[in-house]
Amino acid sequence: MKRLLTYFIQGLVVLVPLIVTLYIIIKLISIFVDFFVWIGVTGNIFLDILLGLVAMLMLVMGVGVMASNYFFGGIMHFFEKRLEKLPIIRHIYSPIKDFTEAFMGNKKKFRHPVLVQLSSCDHYKEIGFITQQDLSKIGMDEYVTVYLPFSYSLAGKMVLIKREFVEPFSGHPTDTMKFIISGGIYEMGNGQKK
Repeated sequence: MKRLLTYFIQGLVVLVPLIVTLYIIIKLISIFVDFFVWIGVTGNIFLDILLGLVAMLMLVMGVGVMASNYFFGGIMHFFEKRLEKLPIIRHIYSPIKDFTEAFMGNKKKFRHPVLVQLSSCDHYKEIGFITQQDLSKIGMDEYVTVYLPFSYSLAGKMVLIKREFVEPFSGHPTDTMKFIISGGIYEMGNGQKK
């Protein structure tokens, strides 16, 4: 019985990330597929899926091109600022936008991996990312802001800590994040798992 439970858990470890990733991709594609079915472009489901995939890719790349353009980027920024002021939407949109920008785009926040000593014990350190180096505006010149991601989660905690308790971590930021989120299973340096 114990072996069956072990197999079940190992199966979940393999399938859950795969299923969640596929679910998100399929949901995005299905929005466009439903649109093509609704307007009746074709009657063939495979062609509708292909059109939905192409339309999704074109839309995402088109928005990326427009956001990179000075004129359209300014317009998008104008509407984005208005969107962030709407009462309920700002509490949903702004955190998702900040989280996305932290991992992707030009404003990546997790570029400086560090080791942090949160306790007086020298044998215990956490890996995190400096998100702000200058806290002089709030009167904390000696401090930096460090985000400490949790393993097996996209959550984490933010700490304000004195610079003397922070030391650089030599890992590449992407590898470091994978290492933390995987709970130390991801092998740093060569993209392989132990």
